Amino acid sequence: MSGLPDDYEARLAVLEDPTLKRVAILGLEGLDVIDIAGILGVTQVYVRRRLQIIRLIWAEKWSPPDFGQPDGLPR
Repeated sequence: MSGLPDDYEARLAVLEDPTLKRVAILGLEGLDVIDIAGILGVTQVYVRRRLQIIRLIWAEKWSPPDFGQPDGLPR
C-alpha cells in the first residue's frame, strides 16, 4: 500500500473489514470487477456489493467526490 496516495491510505484505514480493504486495494490498483472476483474466488455480484459498501462508508466519512472526479474504484 505504500505506493498509494495519502488520501487512499486514509480511506483504507476506515475500512475495518479485511475483505472490504482487499477489494478496495485491488480496485485502487486498477483491477476491474471481473479480475477482483477471480483473485478472491467470489462472484462479480459479491465484488459489486462490497464496492457499494465501501462507497457508502467513504461517503459517510468524506463528502462524495465532485462529478467527474472518480473515487478510484471500478464500477
